[in-house]
Amino acid sequence: MEKLKSFFRFTSRERLAILLLCLLMVLFWTLPLFFPEKPPKISMPQSNVSQTNESRTNSFAYGDAAPASNAPESGVASSYNKHHSNEVPTRVAHYFPFNPNTISPQQWQELGLRDRTILTIQHYLQKGGRFRKPEDLRKIWGLKPEEADKLIPYVQIPASIAAGKKMEYPWQSNSQALKKPDTLPNQRQADTSLSSSVAMKSLASAPNYPRKTWKLPPLEINTAGPEQWMAFPGIGEVLAARIVKFRDKMGGFTSIEQVGKTYGIKDSLFQLMKPLLILDQPLIKKD
Repeated sequence: MEKLKSFFRFTSRERLAILLLCLLMVLFWTLPLFFPEKPPKISMPQSNVSQTNESRTNSFAYGDAAPASNAPESGVASSYNKHHSNEVPTRVAHYFPFNPNTISPQQWQELGLRDRTILTIQHYLQKGGRFRKPEDLRKIWGLKPEEADKLIPYVQIPASIAAGKKMEYPWQSNSQALKKPDTLPNQRQADTSLSSSVAMKSLASAPNYPRKTWKLPPLEINTAGPEQWMAFPGIGEVLAARIVKFRDKMGGFTSIEQVGKTYGIKDSLFQLMKPLLILDQPLIKKD
């Protein structure tokens, strides 16, 4: 009997731990009562409000009884209405053939898409995204699979877009089409959004564009020092020292093309330097 009683005897620390555990259980049990759950607030577009009011008016006109304003609601119904009163109703979709790369936000609304999804599509297109095939609609975040299944049969994408060619979006106010002329004029033209390196490469590759030349004396690549290399625009003190160090490491240049292999020299810069570089004779140092 004494052995059985020993199981129900606790030390002072054990009694204190049991008391704290009970208090924590009571606290967690009553805590939700002081912090009631609040449903998220979702702003309803004015167009959807007018459509909802119109549908209600039509239903009343056909003989449906209007709900009593002062009628008491049950607990479940009242809770549901509080949680779902701000939800945006689904738009009625009117399907028609469309090109997802060019249609306006209003046309997306006619297809039944939500405003948030339309905004996602606009951001995707403004950042350079393209819909090259109908199935690309499934990549849009927020577009439900069942919505994409309904839209895909109506997608019509021109072959030029599917092939990867750039195009202009008419719904963008400041958009400009990028056109490739047959011949470039005798002045430098480059899109300001391109980086300097990309612009230089594109202009250098144009057949009718006069290549930029520098009025500098020829430079013998195996005997030139850092100061002579720095005479070229685009070559600073660090890059000039790197060319000389690279030459000394190899024991001398055996061809002009080896200069372009120096780390830090871009191909566009080397092509402008190349006509001014000469190699009298390979200078191979022997240890």
